[in-house]
Amino acid sequence: MENLKVFACSDSAEKFTEEVCDYLKIEKGSIKRMKFKNDNNFVQILESVRDKDIFLIQTTEPPVNERIMELLITIDAVKRASAKRITVVLPYYMYSRSDKKDQPRIPVTAKLLAQLIEAAGANRVLTCDLHNKAIQAYFNINCDVLTGESLLEKYFDLKDIDNKVVVATDAGSSKKAYKYSEFFNCSIALVDKRREGNDDRAIASTIIGDVSNKNAIIFDDEIDYHVYGVATSKPEAQKLFDYAVKDAKCDSDFDNIVDTQTYSKSFVGYAPSTLSITYFGSLGCKRFL
Repeated sequence: MENLKVFACSDSAEKFTEEVCDYLKIEKGSIKRMKFKNDNNFVQILESVRDKDIFLIQTTEPPVNERIMELLITIDAVKRASAKRITVVLPYYMYSRSDKKDQPRIPVTAKLLAQLIEAAGANRVLTCDLHNKAIQAYFNINCDVLTGESLLEKYFDLKDIDNKVVVATDAGSSKKAYKYSEFFNCSIALVDKRREGNDDRAIASTIIGDVSNKNAIIFDDEIDYHVYGVATSKPEAQKLFDYAVKDAKCDSDFDNIVDTQTYSKSFVGYAPSTLSITYFGSLGCKRFL
């Protein structure tokens, strides 16, 4: 591992980067980050990276746009320091929900981000459970997509939950939900979800399938309003277990919408925000992985 170096692109990525380096038994890369009074970012690599294999880790702790700029500047700094190969590690791919042009005159920001990462000088991207698998094809460089599927299956297997039902949050996630239902040998249900406007809210009008008196398990790459809608649309579901691969977003309306006595969350990967962890903990969330 002499030619391998791992750097954190922001303060929010420091802890995760340290965990990665501890696992690999290597020293974390030395880097200086600061912001000038005019709000411009500055990055300096404090050790030689010439002809080395460099991994740059970045998280999505808000503000997300700041994290993107930090990432791009760090890529450029490493490229100009003559690194042999630059791999960008994104536990959660930013703007992944802006993956298609489904309205007039809107951007495909997930594609734009891929182009920015390439233009900055990255040679490879490593991410996890993309919101849409097609995003992998937005890159002209290699994009490796890991999955938390096996970790999740093991986690819920050990919990020995009886009377399970796997709930797909929409038609697009039904294929993934079907795979999990096959593994757990349980039934599947599907949420009929509609979005009105461009805010985060979604209306879950109907659930197709039987969830009555069952323990509902939802698999998703990101948690926000749409999960809460599921929780209220079928109150006869005995308990709702919500699994997110990486990213969790919360809002102040959560405790007004969901009965937290029947709701628990499980996460695998790196939680994006200390504030999120604190808030979820105050809601009685079961466990962070």
